[in-house]
Amino acid sequence: MTALPHPERMTVEEFFAWTGMGDTVYELIDGHPYAQAAPSEEHAALQAAVAGELRNALAGRRPCRVMTEAGVRAALRPRWNYRQADVVVSCRPRQPSAPELIVKILSPSNEQGARNRLFYYAAIESVREVLFLDSRRAAAELYRRDAAGHWAPEPLLYGPGDRLDLVSIDAVLDMAVLYDGVLPDAG
Repeated sequence: MTALPHPERMTVEEFFAWTGMGDTVYELIDGHPYAQAAPSEEHAALQAAVAGELRNALAGRRPCRVMTEAGVRAALRPRWNYRQADVVVSCRPRQPSAPELIVKILSPSNEQGARNRLFYYAAIESVREVLFLDSRRAAAELYRRDAAGHWAPEPLLYGPGDRLDLVSIDAVLDMAVLYDGVLPDAG
């Protein structure tokens, strides 16, 4: 990500009013806009696959909604921070900014920054699970908050033949289906 020169920090409200530069997607981090790298084909294909599978898993379960490129307002320093997740699921009526599940896709250009967001997302009270999907190989890391509100110290790890049990939204996703046609060598 690249920070743009700006004379002063922006609030989230000023960020929403700011026009940015062209079609570039930005996030607001500590009051400064940062441009996001364009996603790779694998990243985009995986994002579409996971959104589609989540939508299918939640069919008929209103008010649950699956959103891509969804803005997520911070719980910590909310006046100065606004991030964008690849996919979110919210099952709270009239509260799309209170997701239960956040999905972030790891690509070579964003991996470190994406992993650093775990703490940002974990601080949001409504978030029960954060799922990282790798765009280079069929691998997933799932961080989960328990019923008492505590986060497990280590993620659950998933590989090519596994099924993801998403407790936060009562859904199961098949890793083989998620990655089918996403990776060049996956057939």
